[in-house]
Amino acid sequence: EYNFNYALEKNNNLLSKVVCVSKWHKKYYAEKYKCDEPVVINNGINTSSFIKTNKKDRNSFLWSSALDRGVLDLAKHWHMILECIPSAKLNICYPEYSSRIHSNILNELKRYECDSIKIVGTVDQNTLHKLMMRSEYWCYVTDYEETYCITALEMQYSKVIPIVTNVAALNETVPYNIKVSNDRDRWLRVCNILTHITETQKKDIRRKNYMFAKQNTWHMRALEWKELITELNISNEV
Repeated sequence: EYNFNYALEKNNNLLSKVVCVSKWHKKYYAEKYKCDEPVVINNGINTSSFIKTNKKDRNSFLWSSALDRGVLDLAKHWHMILECIPSAKLNICYPEYSSRIHSNILNELKRYECDSIKIVGTVDQNTLHKLMMRSEYWCYVTDYEETYCITALEMQYSKVIPIVTNVAALNETVPYNIKVSNDRDRWLRVCNILTHITETQKKDIRRKNYMFAKQNTWHMRALEWKELITELNISNEV
């Protein structure tokens, strides 16, 4: 693990501020390292690469994260989702680096490929965003501690319904999502949600999530960085 305390001590005279990407991230660093109070500036998305469409492929699911963040667990429990939604389809995408680092997971995942599970693999950003725009659900049942999940913003901007575990900063990056506790019964909870969610609830979730993601662009983040840098420059001049 990177020795952050060493970096703080070595560069203390050059360091003006520690920036974290979420409140959870800030709390983690404040507790682990001895440093001045960090500030929070979230990540963001570039909305220009999304081509909007009103058409969703009904009962379609999309995975688009690294292979070590729970996709194999999703594949292993896919039969439970099919019991709730017999027509469900799952597309699996992942970054290229993940297929190299986690080739063992990919090899095992291939055993689960079938008519309802398609391993799409690595695609360019435009293709991925097109898939998001056509997908209905993002089932990110993970125990991976996200500091800030850009995929979550992309899914929400694409009006995909998130079903995620209440782990780390996911509580912040998808505030209007459907959360499940990260315990042994989590897949039962997922299936219960999929069985009982109404079209009215879906519409409300999509609307709230889209409005949230729309406010979290890289343009907005750039304005926050500019404000912070200006503030620090003024402080140094005083």
